[in-house]
Amino acid sequence: AGKQPERYVHLAEQTVQLENQFQEYVYTAADNLTIEQAKRKHPTDHTKSLHSELKQFHDMQVGKPIKEMVSGLKHEKVIGCKGFYKEVFDLRTGALKKLKFRIVPHGHLLDRGLYEPQETTSPTVSMESIFTCINIAAKENRKAFTMDIPGAYLNAELKDKHVVRFPRDLAAEYVALYPKFVSYLQQDGTLLMLIEKALYGLVESSALWYKEIKGFLQNLGYVVHPSDMGIFQKRVDNDTITICLWVDDFLGFSTNQKLIDELQKKVTDRFGDARFDNGQVLNYIGMTISQPKNGVVIVKQTEYIKKIITQSLVSKTSESPNHPYMMTRKDKNTVKPLKDQKHYLSLVMSAMFAAKRTRPEILPAVCILASRVQNPDEVDMKCLLRVFEYLNGSTDLGLRYKPSKIELHYWIDASYNLHHDSRGHTGIVATIGKHNAPIYVRSQKHKLHTRSSTEAELVATDEGVLHLLWMILVFDFLGYPQQPVTVLQDNQSTMRVCQTGQSKNGRLKHMVVRYNFIHGLQEANIITFEYVKSADMLADIMSKPVAPPIFLKLRKLLLNMP
Repeated sequence: AGKQPERYVHLAEQTVQLENQFQEYVYTAADNLTIEQAKRKHPTDHTKSLHSELKQFHDMQVGKPIKEMVSGLKHEKVIGCKGFYKEVFDLRTGALKKLKFRIVPHGHLLDRGLYEPQETTSPTVSMESIFTCINIAAKENRKAFTMDIPGAYLNAELKDKHVVRFPRDLAAEYVALYPKFVSYLQQDGTLLMLIEKALYGLVESSALWYKEIKGFLQNLGYVVHPSDMGIFQKRVDNDTITICLWVDDFLGFSTNQKLIDELQKKVTDRFGDARFDNGQVLNYIGMTISQPKNGVVIVKQTEYIKKIITQSLVSKTSESPNHPYMMTRKDKNTVKPLKDQKHYLSLVMSAMFAAKRTRPEILPAVCILASRVQNPDEVDMKCLLRVFEYLNGSTDLGLRYKPSKIELHYWIDASYNLHHDSRGHTGIVATIGKHNAPIYVRSQKHKLHTRSSTEAELVATDEGVLHLLWMILVFDFLGYPQQPVTVLQDNQSTMRVCQTGQSKNGRLKHMVVRYNFIHGLQEANIITFEYVKSADMLADIMSKPVAPPIFLKLRKLLLNMP
């Protein structure tokens, strides 16, 4: 950075933008259609969807046409926008539910330096918090519901206005609906709009919407979690209602139907007709969630899995996602580089989306292959297609939650010298109850070299307990204090060092901060260790690509298959 500061600043900014766009890209990119594509594919529905969005834009007073650029604005340049269609499918049947049109300004062209960091980011509930709430709902047989607020962002006012240019086709449709604005058309047929509401695509819109919905819920008596600000909870006498907020999508659980009815009425009164669902199977951020029944909740992504299999073009099936050549050291002179690297990246991202949600058993393979996206070769592509062959033979698998007790367990394991550069690999699985589907998984290459299996396990344990401390805060907020939390380990040397706070042979002097930190947590009764045999170590499936017989045994435990 000292030699080429401008280049590295640019790369840092680009990385931030990619991180912000990653989640939205994975979730929507496959379903986006241009206006021309929508006309060909949906000749009867595309106009209705387009007009519905433009009417919402007009009726909610999102922006107003202007004849020339306004002076004195914080943003002195006009930015363009695009219109595209998003196909929304029923996650249970795969049928098209609706065709939605979106108007999205080119917010990436705005100068982020004009904003404070908190003005351009907004929290969303973490996946582990969602799965924790699902487990509590299963244990207590709580009623579940989802809610979606149409045009949510448009309820928030902009602090600083923007000028956006509608392209000719969008401008023509707008003035056709509202002829009084024909005189505002520019010579090239475009239309300048002064934007006054938090239109989706502007850098500050998500933060403004979160501030709006947070204030609304707090006025209703909900308390927001200070560490995971996507969780809201309200207690009335002995009843509780909990909300997991992902942008404008609600997933809620309550012990009393009256609290759900009250929330639905208040949301409808404030934001209009919210889409409410309390059916037997709920759709939420790409997952299907069954209602609690006999203490069991099942979470799947069957239709999404089928869709990405189609995109991968695989037809075979496999019993394991782990290709035997995945960790083989390759001769660069004999292995051909992959021509279509973009396709490889797209497949990795789509598989990662499933792995991080409902298919954790493919996470180690996907993480290893994701580390090679800069220079993938033909062998890497074969290994990646093996993952999709495995998914092709197991499309209907998912997570089965049946907690016996609301007790947090962390399974932590590591593989020593796994990668080509001699680094190890961490595997972590967190469950509620000792035998249950996971609420959190991690499969990650070590960021430093370790010189023994004990060191590798120590690094993994240190990483695991840091996340554990954060999860304790989530459980405390939800009303289930966790102390101590059981940490399951299969390396007795690592356990001994952490339990005693000292290394007898002195070979771990450079690890003294790590094991003393863990030792302090045990002394404070925050964690306790439990030894398990390596053959029964659930996190082993996360620490390396295991052989098919071991994989099938651990998969059954990991997914809590009946």
